[in-house]
Amino acid sequence: DHQLDVRGANGDLLGDTKPYEFGDPFQVDLQTTLKNAVMRGGPQVPVRISPQDFEIYRNAHWHLKNYGSWACRFLMPALADETQDRFRSRVMLLFKEMGVDATLALVEALESENTFLKQTAAIVLGNIRDDRAIAALKRLYEDANEKPEVKKYAHEAIQKITNKSSNEWRKAADYYYNL
Repeated sequence: DHQLDVRGANGDLLGDTKPYEFGDPFQVDLQTTLKNAVMRGGPQVPVRISPQDFEIYRNAHWHLKNYGSWACRFLMPALADETQDRFRSRVMLLFKEMGVDATLALVEALESENTFLKQTAAIVLGNIRDDRAIAALKRLYEDANEKPEVKKYAHEAIQKITNKSSNEWRKAADYYYNL
């Protein structure tokens, strides 16, 4: 199972900050957080920090995620790079966080001649779980000329998206018809 819920460094800090929102990476700008607490509550010892006081750093990961589909074509070569595991993993996580904004670019990657790119695109599509990817993944899975390792990841992705076993799936053409 290729889950992409990886925690850790999310890219270079850019010096740009924003108020913390639930779910943001917790990379606190302590100086601004303390300043916010003092401005809100006045100078007192101890300084009382409230949730609305927290400021976090934005990073390159955050910015790329918010560019969404516009960033996909620049990130796609990283999915095909078999030599940079850590970087590729971060890009896979970024695509997953982009969610449906990345789906069409990843579906297009399934048409590549690069077997490894097709595998990683299928893994990410399975984690995004966008129904629009089913037809292309099913086509790969049904293709008699496709490599077994690509079929394996397409199979896993379809199972994640549909929550059905392979004997319950329709033909690829039927999924295309429903798009």
